[in-house]
Amino acid sequence: MSKIVFLFGFLSFVNGISQCYILGKPSIKAGETETYTVEKDIAQCGDCHLWTTHGGNVTLQGNVKQNSIKLTGNTGGQTILSLAMLAPQGMVQCSKIVEVTEPVKNITIYKTAPGSTNGNCDIDFNEYQELKVADGMVLFSPTETERNYKYEWTVIYSDGEQKQSTEKKPQFPFSQDHGIISVAVKMISGNCMRTFTKTYDSNFWNNF
Repeated sequence: MSKIVFLFGFLSFVNGISQCYILGKPSIKAGETETYTVEKDIAQCGDCHLWTTHGGNVTLQGNVKQNSIKLTGNTGGQTILSLAMLAPQGMVQCSKIVEVTEPVKNITIYKTAPGSTNGNCDIDFNEYQELKVADGMVLFSPTETERNYKYEWTVIYSDGEQKQSTEKKPQFPFSQDHGIISVAVKMISGNCMRTFTKTYDSNFWNNF
């Protein structure tokens, strides 16, 4: 990420001198294709352009030597789309950061009663809320908090790390590079036990 920011800063400096500007969406979805073109085409010829990308999460479609190009998002993340063209005054360059976003997948929920033969389980748990209590800190708040359940929370991160808590409303750290991919909460009452599992797309924490 730091390399992309440094490279974009350098290219932005060049862009300011050359007065070159790339037209197109600042963000696209994974699987989506968008056309990008230069606002003022001052190239000496139709094939006097060269489009390149830095980031690896997109694919260029079309002739990279023309004044427009199609960009297809592959995976989530940032990429730098750059254009160099040969103009009468010399080489002109400009660039644009394009954010590729992945759609948030549907949340998967499982409700079971492991180790319990009681068909009349009194645990009524349908959902919990994610509340951002500080930068990089999320609180999970059950919607049914008046019941006197015992809670056992387990979160799994994208790198496989696990954290646990027995609080009713636990707090867990997160970041874009260390997002939570799964939360399992085990609820225990006097009659039975249930588990509730929620999975997250990697893009969820980028927009949280």
